[in-house]
Amino acid sequence: MLLFLLSCFSFVFFLSKSLFLPPLPPWAGEARLLSLPPSSALLGLLRRRRKTLILAAKADPTAGISILDLPDLALEIVLGKLPPSGLCAMAAVCRSFRHRCGIDRLWSRHLEEKWGRLLEFIPDQKNSIMAFYRSIETGRLCFPAQIFNRENGHPGFMLSCYDAEVSYDSVTDTFMARYPPHGRRAAAIEEDVTWERLRAPPVSASAYDLYSSNSLANLRPGDHVEVQWRRNKEFPYGWWYGVVGHLAPCSGDELHCHCGTSGEVVLEFKQYSAGSRWRRAILRREGSQEEGNEVAGFYGGVRKLNRRDEIAAWLRLLPTTSLD
Repeated sequence: MLLFLLSCFSFVFFLSKSLFLPPLPPWAGEARLLSLPPSSALLGLLRRRRKTLILAAKADPTAGISILDLPDLALEIVLGKLPPSGLCAMAAVCRSFRHRCGIDRLWSRHLEEKWGRLLEFIPDQKNSIMAFYRSIETGRLCFPAQIFNRENGHPGFMLSCYDAEVSYDSVTDTFMARYPPHGRRAAAIEEDVTWERLRAPPVSASAYDLYSSNSLANLRPGDHVEVQWRRNKEFPYGWWYGVVGHLAPCSGDELHCHCGTSGEVVLEFKQYSAGSRWRRAILRREGSQEEGNEVAGFYGGVRKLNRRDEIAAWLRLLPTTSLD
């Protein structure tokens, strides 16, 4: 037990002073022959040995045992406590550290903690996770994401979410987003996009493809949904938040409501005022095609939102005043 405690103490002291420890003093080899002293005596012994180690380290700080002499598991545990910047700094020390600090097990945790919410794809197995992580952090690698309230919350995009290619700026801790072209308009670029405005694409459909689902058949008043919408057929789709409402003849009384069995479903977009032409849309439940016209725009697929976090992400974006 004494030998174990003394070894632990030596390891901690080494970490606080330098990458090397001086050779163990002669008493360490004889410690196994000593009986375990009372706690007060043990503390006194450790204090005396600490002074000995300090004097030895000052006399010859370059001699001793390297941290690389630690068992592989112990060294990996120590490196696992470092942040990404610390691992990168250690990797620059020597060739051995460059290998040990670059193993995927160390970097997979950092990748998941910081980027797991946004990254739905697996990096190319030809590259290490460390290289993949650093490519994202330095902004060299762009990846697909969706942006809430694009173009800095422009009123025309309130409570919408659009596809974009994004790159990270570690200096400002924000993103630059490049949106697909809208018809003949050049691709729009938005800077300083904050983390809370980003999400991973919930479906694999392209921004120009109609999303096919069976959600319409099961929708009931009060359900939260996202619906594809675009201004004209040359534009990409965006996802717009809405709530299923009641048909015109229905009073909203649950005991007498038959809106759930009707062949049509009402979607309400509550960011718009009651008199706005954008407030309500009526879609056919069995429709699998795009619906709409050049005046009202075109509606595509519908996603029913079942997860509370998805609904909460939309609700926090509700404007304080209605739009026209």
